[in-house]
Amino acid sequence: MKKKQSKTILYKFPDINKRNTFIDILKKEYIIHEKNLEEYQVSLYDTFDWRLFKNNQKLLLMNKTLTLTKLFDSIPLITEPATHHKKIVRYREKSPLLSAILSIIKTRALLRHTSILMKSRILSLQTPESEETMYLEIIELTLLSGLRYHPKAFLLAAIPDTSQQEFKSFFRAIESMCIRKGVKQDLYFHILALSKIKPGNYSGKLNSELLPHMTTETGCRIILGGLLHIIMQNEKGIKKNIDPEFLHDFRVSIRKTRSLLSQVKKVFPKKELTQFRTYFKKLAKLTNEPRDIDVFLIKMKEFSGILPEHIQKGLIPLCTYLRKKQTVSYTQLKKELESEVYKTLLKKWYIFLNTPTKSEVKPSKADISVYKTAQKSIGVQYQYLTFSGLLIHENSPPEALHSLRIECKKLRYLLEFFMSLFPAPIMKKIISGLKLLQDNLGTYQDLQVQQGMLCTAFEDIKKISKPLKETGEALIILTEHLKKEEKEIRVNFDTIFKLFTSDEIRSYFLFICRSDSMNRMPSTGTAEL
Repeated sequence: MKKKQSKTILYKFPDINKRNTFIDILKKEYIIHEKNLEEYQVSLYDTFDWRLFKNNQKLLLMNKTLTLTKLFDSIPLITEPATHHKKIVRYREKSPLLSAILSIIKTRALLRHTSILMKSRILSLQTPESEETMYLEIIELTLLSGLRYHPKAFLLAAIPDTSQQEFKSFFRAIESMCIRKGVKQDLYFHILALSKIKPGNYSGKLNSELLPHMTTETGCRIILGGLLHIIMQNEKGIKKNIDPEFLHDFRVSIRKTRSLLSQVKKVFPKKELTQFRTYFKKLAKLTNEPRDIDVFLIKMKEFSGILPEHIQKGLIPLCTYLRKKQTVSYTQLKKELESEVYKTLLKKWYIFLNTPTKSEVKPSKADISVYKTAQKSIGVQYQYLTFSGLLIHENSPPEALHSLRIECKKLRYLLEFFMSLFPAPIMKKIISGLKLLQDNLGTYQDLQVQQGMLCTAFEDIKKISKPLKETGEALIILTEHLKKEEKEIRVNFDTIFKLFTSDEIRSYFLFICRSDSMNRMPSTGTAEL
């Protein structure tokens, strides 16, 4: 019978003194052979929102080699030499490793979350009476930071083998002197613990746990506070233009803030909101151009594949033009985010959200239960969206579909704000149906914007210098392609809208808007009408 292989156990010494005492004990009881001390820097990479970690993977830079492995595994999925120690690895850089994880990180850049200095030495232990040998690895981790004090961790890795009687007392000593961290615990988690990092602690999605009997004022303060937190978390990434998702999450949170203030009224004193609503409108407008350029540049690879090979070089002037324009628009936005006006307004907004309204000036809807407010707001917006959609016909102008798209967003935001108040399965089905409609209208709008950008870009390029012949040909082909795609998306609208307004989806809306729907589920998957 084949002997089952034991797993490595990682132990943690409480401090360096315990480690040194332990080694002194070993020297008295065992013959020790020590290999040379190895020392190297280890850096942990992931996206800002920890997409690799959430996909059960880790990426470490060690000994000038980037290694991608699964969590709790040491067998590399892919390795790649790294001649430099970059803090940010952007998605558009060519790399076999980045290509392998592109489906996970998408448009996100890889960030160096932390770095440690790792010292490792292997000890082989023997008793004077036996030829049996056991191997230990003594590990010292030192956090590399800008602080004067560099936190350290002292570990020991060993493979317990209970068949080796000579070493039973050894393991008893380990258990008494160390903190056992679990079977085959990954070194990755020790690095995270030493760095005081909690992976996956960021999400661009709002997660507000509301209680049905909360007042609307309390519920709205919680929602708006969560959105403010997301806004502030993304500021640094926008200023450095690390990747497009920072701007995307920032922009969506601004929109959601404005949407809640416009849809749920008579909750806060109107006069107090005026300055905030005005400023958030201005801030949202500043994000329009950089976001449109981000989306266009992301699609550039797809555009290149549409063109004949001999015309593809015609996109180079277009990319150059857009990147310059992107730099200008991001610089303007960065300037705003670093302004005293922005800092002051956000500070005032934070104070406002954390200061309850005095009872004598409370608006009429402030003390109504958030549950009732959610029901009414969702019901009204659903009805308005449905009515607006029914007015769309084959000759409706693009502006009509754009307006409908905005109404879809308003409904989607309300559903997300108040999701915790209603049965999750029902809400997921509603949002799934709404998302199909949003995707259709969103793609249609993007195609409209991209056609306009192509036209504007070509005119601007002509003003600077005589464009390449291939550039003109490329823009003609791309414009025709976008127009064709736009028609296809437009044709699909009617079918998708009918799905969203089906009896099934309608029954779900009727169910959550019923006064007695709290904590209930329709027994057959549809509500009683």
